[in-house]
Amino acid sequence: MNISNKAVHAYINYIVENNDDPRSFFESLGYDYSLISDEKKYMTWNDYRLITESLNDKYDKFYEGMTKHGLTNKYVKRVLDILSRMISFRFVGDFILKYSFKTFYTDAVKIELVETGKTSFDIKLTFDRPEDIFPVFVDMYRIVFLALPRMVSESMSWDVEITQNENVLIYHVDEYSSAPSIFATIQIFILRLFKLDKYYKNLIIENLQHNNELERANLELEMAEKKIREAHKEVLLANRIISHDIANKMLIVEHVKRLISRGEVEKANQKLDIYYKSVKAIIENTRNVVDDNSNSFNMSDVSIKEMLEELIFEYQDQASEKNIKLVLDSNVDAQFSIRTNKEALKDSVLGNILQNAIKFSPENSEVKFKLEVTGIEFYLSCKDHGVGIEASLVNEINRNEDKIFKSTVGTHGEKGRGLGLFIIRKVCRELGLHVRFVSELGNGTKVIISQPYKC
Repeated sequence: MNISNKAVHAYINYIVENNDDPRSFFESLGYDYSLISDEKKYMTWNDYRLITESLNDKYDKFYEGMTKHGLTNKYVKRVLDILSRMISFRFVGDFILKYSFKTFYTDAVKIELVETGKTSFDIKLTFDRPEDIFPVFVDMYRIVFLALPRMVSESMSWDVEITQNENVLIYHVDEYSSAPSIFATIQIFILRLFKLDKYYKNLIIENLQHNNELERANLELEMAEKKIREAHKEVLLANRIISHDIANKMLIVEHVKRLISRGEVEKANQKLDIYYKSVKAIIENTRNVVDDNSNSFNMSDVSIKEMLEELIFEYQDQASEKNIKLVLDSNVDAQFSIRTNKEALKDSVLGNILQNAIKFSPENSEVKFKLEVTGIEFYLSCKDHGVGIEASLVNEINRNEDKIFKSTVGTHGEKGRGLGLFIIRKVCRELGLHVRFVSELGNGTKVIISQPYKC
């Protein structure tokens, strides 16, 4: 659930008002201030929650400070104070609240004003999940709502009570109006005398409606632009994934040409058949990977041992160029199977793992696949004796599922695109597989894939 960075713009102003440095505050939480302060970008709801709770812990009067960033211009307040005598504050509140929430929270929080009486109404906030509602948010907005009428009109005040039902948070508001001053009474009398009160009332309502419609159109445009940007990123990512995986498979074509030149036509046909099926599956499955759409994978019962034998056959020629021995150590028979997408697991996961193992292994070494099954889980590991990965980077790889890491050159100068680890982790997640990397510099890398299994 993403929200606009505009949601923390008032936070930045508040930090500055307290003579503190907002950059230092956000960087202490691990955020890039240039990204956080960019109102065109978005953050996750969890990030917003962490920032809000951290500010509440840092400042004793955080709630009160948040009420200062509103309609405080004294001249605007004087006009609104008079006009609020003639129309319900709900009309003003409808615009202010909906504008505020839609600007900050986009679709992350939906707001609705429900009239419950002549001088009472509910501010109904609907979240995606109950756990998205956290205490600091609830209390902060109660204080903001209590202060909001006073920012608009000296004559207005609210009583605000709170109830929560699952993912719906409701602020129950009772509206009160104090007796007008002599100055305000005279002005109201003049407006009514010349029958301008109804005119101004209609004018305000029409302008509020117009502003709501205009803001709704602006927000729809903003959301459309966001979707276009996201779609563009998805297309670029899809192209990179397809390019990466098909480039790996292109090596098969080179080996096929050599097989044909040596007269091994049957083996060449087998390799070409594997290449065709792999490339077709890569193209079909890439959209599922980019969209995080595991439901679109065609799942079937797949013999893991047979799939590994096919994989080794496919990459044997590439391994032989560095005199690397590919070994399969298995304690299960060919009938053992799991429910998965064969092409996604073989080509996008195991193919990338084996490609990296060969790439970073020295000549005359070994890459071993080991398949084990217990009563509750199956384990598939791939161990090489290559250059390895430093401990800090291994921890980062295991923590960051969606990060694309910089590519490094293989032991024979093989170049990469830096997408292999990203694709492995992404596809494993979509297939319901757990993947873990174990490695140290100079001592090779072991990739472990596991899944709960019942005999």
